[in-house]
Amino acid sequence: MAEPVINPASGVQQDSSTNLPTPQKQTSNAAWVLEQGNIAGLRNPSSEENSYLVAFEDWNIAVVDLSTDAANAVSGGVPARLGGVFVNTVLSAHTCPILDGATQKFVLPASLAAGTFVPIKGRFETSLVVNSNDAATGEIAVLWRPV
Repeated sequence: MAEPVINPASGVQQDSSTNLPTPQKQTSNAAWVLEQGNIAGLRNPSSEENSYLVAFEDWNIAVVDLSTDAANAVSGGVPARLGGVFVNTVLSAHTCPILDGATQKFVLPASLAAGTFVPIKGRFETSLVVNSNDAATGEIAVLWRPV
């Protein structure tokens, strides 16, 4: 292999005997080149569906009838994270307390309309409990997941 030379017309390093391009050991300003496309399998940081920040929120749904007189342990007595409450059937003129064990954390207002979503986010260290009242009416869907 002969000495590499730079072709003055193209600026490409070539073998002087064959005039074929030769491998270069420097970056040739490659550090200043911006990759515009995504290589297969990589995530796209500007995408809402394929970025590293996208997290699929998977929730359990517990439907609670508020006309019973009971403390409904939605999470089954284990610590839980609350994602929100959806009102399936309009609430009567009674409030609906949401508790962490025996400690009240939130209260759904009375007469909340059907189709209302209340995006309550919170962690319940003891258990997630919805306290219903036999004088009340209505039905809610509680979005929760274990911690």
